Amino acid sequence: MKALNFKHFAFILLAIFAAVSTTGCSKDHDHDGTGHVHVYFTNKYDGAAQTSTATYTGTNGRDFKIATNNYYISNVRLVDHDGAEVPFTGQYLLAKTGENNELELEGIAAGHYHHIRFDVGIDSVTNHSDPSTYASASPLAPTTPSMHWSWNSGYIFYRIEGLVDTSAAKNGTVDGEWEMHLGTDSKLASVELDIDLEISEGSHPGLNITMNTEDLFTNIDLGGADIVTHTMDNMPLANKLKANIATAFTVE
Repeated sequence: MKALNFKHFAFILLAIFAAVSTTGCSKDHDHDGTGHVHVYFTNKYDGAAQTSTATYTGTNGRDFKIATNNYYISNVRLVDHDGAEVPFTGQYLLAKTGENNELELEGIAAGHYHHIRFDVGIDSVTNHSDPSTYASASPLAPTTPSMHWSWNSGYIFYRIEGLVDTSAAKNGTVDGEWEMHLGTDSKLASVELDIDLEISEGSHPGLNITMNTEDLFTNIDLGGADIVTHTMDNMPLANKLKANIATAFTVE
C-alpha cells in the first residue's frame, strides 16, 4: 500500500512539473503560427511633420528649407528575446517626405521582439546593379529626383537638399543652394532601435519610426562651412552625415 501511495505521489509531482514547465515556456512563446507587421517611416522636424515649404532655423542661426529628403531603408531585422535576428532580405524602401513610407514584414513567428535593426542605404551587390533592370514600381528603379550616380555606378543612399541663408549677417533670406548626397559602400549606416513588439497568429500591428531630421545637422554648419557634399568631393561632411543618420531615428 505504501509503494502504491509513493507511485501516486510521484505521478502527481511529475504532472505538476510538466504544467509549470509548459507555463514557463509560454511566457516567451505564448502563441503559435505567424503574423506580420507594418513598419512606417515618417520625416519630422522638432516633432512636427517635416515639409518642403517650412522654414527652419539651424543651431548656427541660419534659416533654411528642405526641398528633398529621400533615403533607402534595407536589410531589416527583428531581434527576439533570445537575441536571434529574423531577417527580411530583398526588401527595400525609398522613403520620401510626405509619402506613405511603409514596409510590410510578413511571416513573422509568434513571439516577443525587443529590437529592430535596419540599414540606411543599400548592400554592396545591389548598390552596383543597374537601375534600369528593375520594374518601374520597384524602389530601385530610376526615380526623380535621381537616387543613382550613373557616373559612379552606385546609388545615393541619402539625398537631402534645399535652400539656405548664406549671408554673413544671417538676414534670413534663404536663396543659396545646399545639398548632401551620401553614397558608396562605406557610407552604409546601421540603425538599432528598442521596440516592444508582440506577434501572435494572424496579428498585424503597426510600428512607427520617425526620422528626426533636425538631428541630421548635428555638428554641421549648414550654409556656413558646410554647403555641399556628393560624398567623394567632401568626405568630412559626408562622414558627419553618416554619423548623424545612425542616431536620428526613434520609435514612436
